[in-house]
Amino acid sequence: DIKNMNIDVIQYLYEPGSVMKSIIFSGLIEENLINLYELVKGYNGRMRLGEKIITDEHKKDYFSAEEGIIYSSNIVLSQLAQRLSGYSYKNLLENFELNIKSGIDLDYERVGTMPSLNQLNDTLIKATTAYGYGINVNLIQLIKAYNVFNNNGKAVIPRIVNYLSLGHKKQYALPRPSQ
Repeated sequence: DIKNMNIDVIQYLYEPGSVMKSIIFSGLIEENLINLYELVKGYNGRMRLGEKIITDEHKKDYFSAEEGIIYSSNIVLSQLAQRLSGYSYKNLLENFELNIKSGIDLDYERVGTMPSLNQLNDTLIKATTAYGYGINVNLIQLIKAYNVFNNNGKAVIPRIVNYLSLGHKKQYALPRPSQ
């Protein structure tokens, strides 16, 4: 009775961390707010933002924006995220559907939380959300969001299946969970 199971991937919420960087970076590209080759200050791995210190393991003075995403730099993404207005930031997160149920065919899905529009106008909230803190998602929401990158920009609703159709090839049954 899969529909009535409490399944961890839809029940537990967590801060996604660095996987958010790709989502934020894609929004910056979409809005033409970034040049991949521009230089962004790296602060030698330690940047002060208000009362918070943002750190990186890559201690460089400068990164190209592209290197910032390649090296998963909290400092670079924190700075680049400031280019998004609060409205654009919120719209980006909503476009990746991080604020609604994934649509998976399972009941009892918990929906994550994201900062409000007012919060996303705050410099520190923009920065920390860019590297995955201050936002909560379940794993299936995150999988659905990331599948946009693999599906020509379209979200695909995840589904539970008990077999796969491989075209002309044999269908393979997947193990069913014990009931």
